[in-house]
Amino acid sequence: AQSSETDHGPPHTTISRDAVQELAREFSLSLGAVEIAALKAQVIPERYLRNLNAYSLDDQIRLLESCVAIVGLGGLGGLVFELLVRAGVGKLRVADGDTFEASNLNRQMLGTEACLGQNKAKVAMARAKELNPGVEVHAVPEFLDRPSMDALIQGADVVVDCLGGLKHRNMLRTAAREAGKPLVTAAVAGLTGLAATLLPGPDKTALLFPENPDTRSAEDELGCPGPGVNLASSLQASMVMNLLCNSPGIDGRSVLFFDLKDFDFSLVRI
Repeated sequence: AQSSETDHGPPHTTISRDAVQELAREFSLSLGAVEIAALKAQVIPERYLRNLNAYSLDDQIRLLESCVAIVGLGGLGGLVFELLVRAGVGKLRVADGDTFEASNLNRQMLGTEACLGQNKAKVAMARAKELNPGVEVHAVPEFLDRPSMDALIQGADVVVDCLGGLKHRNMLRTAAREAGKPLVTAAVAGLTGLAATLLPGPDKTALLFPENPDTRSAEDELGCPGPGVNLASSLQASMVMNLLCNSPGIDGRSVLFFDLKDFDFSLVRI
């Protein structure tokens, strides 16, 4: 450990990435276990130094000890996944049976030309190892049915709906509600979108999740450029982290709508 002075607050006692890896090898521990032990001793892993002071040491411990399930790793899920990996959410359970194609490259953060034709869940797992090998990722490279959806979210603290379109959202909403899990959802069409935290309890989301959705979605009509998708993803990641840190912010009865054409943001109670 060493004292570290920055331009962003008082000096802190920190531990380097190399030291974390060395201790993990020496004591046969996971990287996450070493980071948690360091934080409990008021020593901050350097990779999380800039999470302070938006998140406290206790918050960072909660993130490292948490598990999040993400269904869908395309436009929404790719950035949610990357932000949670970088933030240090300790365990991620993710699923997507789709492969990257050229039309994804305008917005999907995990997609590169080198990844075209590859499964999105497998690409996500490889990406996590590059970004933060202390995060444990369980990847399911398949489209989920209800039993496999139930299995994925079992043990998760928060479920994140990053599905495209509307076809399977009702099934995920029902699975999360019956499992007693908070669900963070979002949808985007063109430069407009919404994000919401749906807490367990009575279902008040019929307007967000029609029972018989049209086969052609609003995003098919309005397109899917990057700014709206990435804003919605960032909102989702923030909502997830707030829930994990016991500070939900937007409650389970409110939806944040945005329109980037006129920069209108509206919080609507449902």
